[in-house]
Formats: sequence, C-alpha cells, structure tokens
Amino acid sequence: MESDGSIRINYGEYEHWKYEKFASVVNNMLLRRKNVDLHKFELCFKGYHLINFKDVRTWIQYAVNHGVKVLDVNLGRYDKTFLPRCIFTCRSLEELNLQMGEAPYDDLEHEGLMLPDKIYLPSLKKLNLCDVEVDTLHLRQIINGSPGLEDVHLSNSAQYLEHVKSNMLKRLEIHGFFGRGKGLTIAAPHLTHFECRYGP
Repeated sequence: MESDGSIRINYGEYEHWKYEKFASVVNNMLLRRKNVDLHKFELCFKGYHLINFKDVRTWIQYAVNHGVKVLDVNLGRYDKTFLPRCIFTCRSLEELNLQMGEAPYDDLEHEGLMLPDKIYLPSLKKLNLCDVEVDTLHLRQIINGSPGLEDVHLSNSAQYLEHVKSNMLKRLEIHGFFGRGKGLTIAAPHLTHFECRYGP
C-alpha cells in the first residue's frame, strides 16, 4: 500500500476482506504517515464494489493536505457528488487522473462533473479524464483555473464539447464523443499535438 513518497489504495487487491477491515487498515496507515511529503496518491475501486464515499473524501483530503503532486482516482461506480472541493484548489497538484466509470442508465442526477465555484490549480500541468462527462463550460472552468495546464486527455468524456481555448495547452487528445452537434473549435496557439477519435 505504501512506499517512499507514494501511497496506493486498491480495494480490488483486498476484496476478500470485509470492507470495514480494509478501511481500518487504510486509516491506521495514513495515521502513521501524518508527517510526510506525498508525491503520488492512487485510489482504486474497480468493478462493482460498494464505495463508502465518506472514506473516499477523507483519503483524498489526506493526500491534498500532504502536498500530493500526482493524484490518481479510479472508481467503478460514477458519482459526480463525491469529489471533495479540495481537489480543485490543491496548490501542489501537478497531474490529475480521474476515471469514474459509467453512470447508471438514465440516472440524470449522476451525469456530468460537479465542479466547485472556485477552481485554482496553479501547479497542474496534466489532466486525464476517463468516463467523467465534461462539456465546454466545465473544461473552460478547469483551464481558466489552471494557468500552467499543458496536457489534456479526455477519454469517453467529451459531452457537448464545442470549444477549447487555452494559451498554454500543448497536447490535446479526445477519444470518444457523445452529444456532438456543432463541431469542435480549438483556439490553442501553442498546441503541438492533437488527436481525436470517435471511439474510446
């Protein structure tokens, strides 16, 4: 679960345990490491495992409080409401990877990404979103709040995405569109790599 500068929490590797035992082990581990500088934090709940979103919020808050630079969150069940606001105001974060899984069919309450009013990620350089539905407004909010963002990869995440504007963006990859209608306009004068595919 832990190594120098990194913490990896993957419930799939401990699914033979009761969840309460798993959560207790994780909480005790984090308590022991309360005075560390954290480089990478990985949190993974794949498949159909039940997720205690209170624990997820607590563990992500721990990572942010310890100056995490790379945050990798992979959840098998989509819930746009669980992400703590602190993710989007983390001054140390350089790379954010979110994979949320698919929302339940026709579950309108869980479509799209719920963003806080304030986004400020001054160190963010790389953003990877997979199955996290973002539209033009969502992406604009993230780009405007991330002055150093250079690399964006959207996989099965572009929902009604019509316009991407950034003076810093160098790489943009979009794999999988849905809800397209008006085409895509890109205004990024420093873009050196662009890849777009309809399939995920």
